[in-house]
Amino acid sequence: MRSGFRNFLGALLCGVVLAAILMFVVHKPLKPGQWITALVLFLAVLAVGIYDMMRTKAAAAAGTVETLTGPVKVHRQGKSGFRLIVAGQNYPVPVHFWHIQNGAPYRVYVVSRARRIVAMEPEAGA
Repeated sequence: MRSGFRNFLGALLCGVVLAAILMFVVHKPLKPGQWITALVLFLAVLAVGIYDMMRTKAAAAAGTVETLTGPVKVHRQGKSGFRLIVAGQNYPVPVHFWHIQNGAPYRVYVVSRARRIVAMEPEAGA
């Protein structure tokens, strides 16, 4: 739930940054095209934030968690940050990447609907 709410707040922050750019950088007076472009961009970012928050809320309400086991691989995926691959599935890394032993077997608990890792632990005997 916190993750979805943080993403929503991030979307609002993007809207504030966009407003700041309009107020302090763009030449005044603003033309109608600039207002429309800013509004469309803000609504798009806000829609993504709301969608992610609602998806996370629905997944938390469903309460279903899937368990994936096997060796994990952590790699950097461009500007989106570090990703964890386990059992052929790709998820954002929920902790600092150096806390995960690359190639070691882990038991990873995921909420598939929200594409989130909620917990992970080293596989017993590893």
